[in-house]
Amino acid sequence: MDSPVFIRMILCLFIGHSMLFLTAGPGRLDGQAPPGIASGDTPSPSRDQDRVMSDWFFVYNQDLGMGSVAVTVHPAGQSTVRITRNLGPRDEIGFYGVALDEEGIAGIRRTIQRSGYREIPTATTLPPGTATLTLGEGRAGEVPQLSTFPLGGLPEPLLGLVAAMDAFIEEVRAHPIRVIRGGVRVESRTVQRGAPLALDVTLTNVGTDPVDVGNLVRADQEGRVRLSLRRSGAGGEREGTGGDQEVAEGVLLEVPASAVGFGALEEEGRGPATAVLEPGAGAEVSIRIQQTGDLPTGTYDIALFLDFPASGADGAGAVHGTLRIDSGQVEVVGVPGMR
Repeated sequence: MDSPVFIRMILCLFIGHSMLFLTAGPGRLDGQAPPGIASGDTPSPSRDQDRVMSDWFFVYNQDLGMGSVAVTVHPAGQSTVRITRNLGPRDEIGFYGVALDEEGIAGIRRTIQRSGYREIPTATTLPPGTATLTLGEGRAGEVPQLSTFPLGGLPEPLLGLVAAMDAFIEEVRAHPIRVIRGGVRVESRTVQRGAPLALDVTLTNVGTDPVDVGNLVRADQEGRVRLSLRRSGAGGEREGTGGDQEVAEGVLLEVPASAVGFGALEEEGRGPATAVLEPGAGAEVSIRIQQTGDLPTGTYDIALFLDFPASGADGAGAVHGTLRIDSGQVEVVGVPGMR
């Protein structure tokens, strides 16, 4: 074997072994010897491979078109999840975080490594609007090398990782920090054609930190509240009118800011621009919406979309994203005596 080649091989083996020792180390994250290993002993290779480095992290982002789910797995600190569109089963968006134990993080890290995602070819170009999965590992102070895949038709080696991350996300979601949950009460499930549809919306802070919801409706911002009515039953006329945007068998209405009332907040003189919900019991605000649309007769599924946009005027506690609240059904009936 050529001497320079042999020397390079020896150097690579030495550097690789040194980096493994420096980054994996024999001690626990708290500096103590792991259970079953006396101080000064060297752990077995299998246990050494499972050691989670204190400065390692993993990022995992699902871009879903109308929103995203962004996850950071961090052994030395708080692992976090940020949701900007509903995941279900709860109608909520926001920021979650918790410091998980080393064993749980180590399990996720093994699953990440077994997936072999770095070796899977990634798409170089994707059509606009394609839902994607982006993931990558890094060390503190470094920019991770990211890999992006279309969510539709993921390679089989990634399916196990996605399932594990779904479970991880739900575990972190049990610890809300800045999270808004929505609920809707429809005043009447039967309305005459042309009459206003009235809804009472409740936004509740279910996290541990105050949340600024003033970015939902401001005087200079329209279109932050949208009402979707999709035909769900047979009968009635075929085409709808009176909406800002036609949707299949129904309409999508942009609710003007003038039709949205912040109720108690306005009575207290705070107004929507300074609407901050404190954490704890009773941390909620009611919004009254009255929307008129000349809908054809029939039965419709109702969904309310509340947009919390990012802007320079937002406080540190603002929530960003689109909250969808499914609100059951309403029946639009004809006006007596009119054809």
